[in-house]
Amino acid sequence: MDQQLLDFATASIRRHLAEHPNAADTAEGIDQWWVDWTACPGAPAACRPGAEVTLAALELLVAADQLEVLRVGSRLVWRSPRCAIST
Repeated sequence: MDQQLLDFATASIRRHLAEHPNAADTAEGIDQWWVDWTACPGAPAACRPGAEVTLAALELLVAADQLEVLRVGSRLVWRSPRCAIST
């Protein structure tokens, strides 16, 4: 996997969450809407590197505790970690 593409996807996801802290989406939605592949220097404007790059970026962010993934019905949804409310 191209490290430049992976770094770009990871930075794009972090930037989106900084601007929209309550955002949540599927991997497909994140690849389509959060990562602007046309702005990536390593990706030709006419082609998308593929959802596998975005998925790898999401997995890295989960491993770094910067994202969490939830099952909603039959789909996986990715979002910033939420603090547990204790009573």
